[in-house]
Amino acid sequence: MAITNYRKLVLKLLVVLAIFLGFGFYTFKTSQQVGKSVTDLAENKIPGLVAAGNLKRAFQGQTISLYELYATVDFNAYERTLLSNASTILIETSNLQTLPTYKKVANNFEHKIQEQNTIASEFTKTMSQQDVDWDKARNYLKKYSDGANLLEHQLDMLVADVSLETRSESVKFKQSLSVAFNVGLAFMSLLIVTLILILLQLRSDQQDHLN
Repeated sequence: MAITNYRKLVLKLLVVLAIFLGFGFYTFKTSQQVGKSVTDLAENKIPGLVAAGNLKRAFQGQTISLYELYATVDFNAYERTLLSNASTILIETSNLQTLPTYKKVANNFEHKIQEQNTIASEFTKTMSQQDVDWDKARNYLKKYSDGANLLEHQLDMLVADVSLETRSESVKFKQSLSVAFNVGLAFMSLLIVTLILILLQLRSDQQDHLN
């Protein structure tokens, strides 16, 4: 009889151990998934969204500065904005190229940005002539503006796709936390029930021993 009770006690203790191990393994896997999602958001998607926004504003700023040059022929003002926008475009394009989600699109930008720079250079040469060919200048300006609009559209599409993916991951993240909480409650309930059964078994064994 004592041997049988001992076996039951050992079995219940093994159940407790199994519950601890199962919950520990589940928690470990869940934390890995959550950690991976958080890292991806913090180090990839969110910095990329910021860089994409800065890059779009730089494209817009560069286009505006060319229109202002066309209207005012103020090269001093143009050169100041040119340096600022060109620096932002270079830095943010480089930033996007280092991020996995944005790398492919950013690499495609590189050639187009070089084309835009060439057009801008030809436009400024035309505007710097003593006798400005206004038709030629307008053609360069339109060509640059069309190219900038295309780049901005591609950025908008990229941002929209990443934002949608980010929202989807956020929903999955919340669901994972909710499931982890519910599973944790289930494990704890099972553990409490098992411990109660063990205590009852120990109490029963003590009474049998006294009898």
